Amino acid sequence: MKKYCYGLPERSATNHQNPELRGWCDECKYFVGCQEANRNPPSILTLPMKKRYYDEILAGTKKQEFRPANDYWLSRIKGKHFDVIEFRSGYPERGDSKRHAWFRFGGVRYTNSSWLNEQEVYAGATIVILIGARLDYPYQVMEK
Repeated sequence: MKKYCYGLPERSATNHQNPELRGWCDECKYFVGCQEANRNPPSILTLPMKKRYYDEILAGTKKQEFRPANDYWLSRIKGKHFDVIEFRSGYPERGDSKRHAWFRFGGVRYTNSSWLNEQEVYAGATIVILIGARLDYPYQVMEK
């Protein structure tokens, strides 16, 4: 199967120059698969984090991410389906590939546990996000 780019055909420079090529993608020089991918994009859970934890995830030593089960995180995660987890080291600029990493979403569990958050121990209701295999880019999860 063809690799999807993640350019947006409707914003393509070619589309603005030539209306007959509406829907053409400058990124992949293709249009059917790219448009289909953009009609049904993968659902991405974005998690910004400190560099220390980001590096542990990239190294493969950290296989799950913990978040407190408070109103904020429950509203973002509970009852929703995700295909991809995007980890960000801090709040990087768009296109900064050294500070973005994508992984398959491995699922979520809700537990009562304690874990270390920086120097502070958190104890109580916890959301455990399971981290799957690493992806090169988010649309890779759609390829077979």
